[in-house]
Amino acid sequence: MKALLTSFLVLLVCTTSLVAQAEPQLKKGDIKKLGKPFASWFDGKLLGDKGFEQSNKAFEDLSKIVVDLEKKLKGVPVLSLVSDWETVLDSYRGFPTKGLKKGKTVLDEIPGGRGAFAKAIPKKYKGKKSWPLLLLLPGDAVGPEAAVQSLPPAILEQCIVIAPDMRDLPPGAALSETKGRLRLLLPLSMASQSLMVDRSRVFLLGLGSAASDASVLAAAQPGTFAGYAWSGGSPAADLPEGNLALITGKEHADIAAASAWLFDLPRRNAYPTELDILYTNDWSKRFYWLWANPDTGVEGKTPRIKVTVDRKTNTIVIDAEDVENVDIFLNDILLDLDQEITIIRNGEPVKFRAYRSLGTLLDKYFLKTLDSSSIYTALIRKVSIPVAKE
Repeated sequence: MKALLTSFLVLLVCTTSLVAQAEPQLKKGDIKKLGKPFASWFDGKLLGDKGFEQSNKAFEDLSKIVVDLEKKLKGVPVLSLVSDWETVLDSYRGFPTKGLKKGKTVLDEIPGGRGAFAKAIPKKYKGKKSWPLLLLLPGDAVGPEAAVQSLPPAILEQCIVIAPDMRDLPPGAALSETKGRLRLLLPLSMASQSLMVDRSRVFLLGLGSAASDASVLAAAQPGTFAGYAWSGGSPAADLPEGNLALITGKEHADIAAASAWLFDLPRRNAYPTELDILYTNDWSKRFYWLWANPDTGVEGKTPRIKVTVDRKTNTIVIDAEDVENVDIFLNDILLDLDQEITIIRNGEPVKFRAYRSLGTLLDKYFLKTLDSSSIYTALIRKVSIPVAKE
């Protein structure tokens, strides 16, 4: 489905207050009830126009099940159960294994003539559990298949590896061109669509001249990765410190040490409560739950935004420079969505009510990111940011 590759009846639920939910609460049978229509909905979306009726019917079925489960749970909003929805979105999609060349390194083409990438799937992959993924940037004019094969066998046995062919991209500046960005990022989208990827354990490794590209990508999209490493080259200079503070990164002597270090890192924190972001490019303005709109910046200036979230007071504080508006995705780990939310923008407060919506969870976030480990059920659109007072 092209929309999934190039992008990376609403049910509102509003009842009693609850504390942040980080552990699954639904029974296995209840999760299965949600998982079946979700899988049908997603399969319909993959079919495009041909699957329109299927996805609509599945969405209606899923909505009815949510309502029924809330009666069973005595009013607890099902859309507030973040960890349960991570399981639903991760475990009940169809991941076919027939035809997969497991235990081998193969070269795949990116649709639209956008280049190729190497892919290695572990021998034990069965599509019934989530697997870590390593995005390997070869650099130094090394072929992607050779780069994958240089990884230690132990790493190839425990994760999915994808490595874009970077040989025709400018060394250290692959992300400066649309062609390069698509070459580096689309394989992750393709893998997330067809393979069972643990999106909270996606790692980034840059080798040689690609060490610079890896650092630029980490600073532009820290929420995508659980960590990044580099070996044999140098990271880019003058990268935003606040952006890099959101992701762990380290230099290593060789590919074996770098990959081993990455796989010892903890899972990604998908819901940070403090962000200090500098928007240094026009192609990446989505950071976790905060999405700046493409036209949000002030021409000729570099937008910056600092945000803190306090669940105890249900408050979001935004201090921004040269940012006009942002979209804010929310869940019940970040804030209590049963209560009014205060957003203080450059010192000026405004009150909001954010309503949980199945459409927000599925269409507005998951379908654009294919990230089953980030669950957002509410969206406040285009929150305006007044000009900061001198």
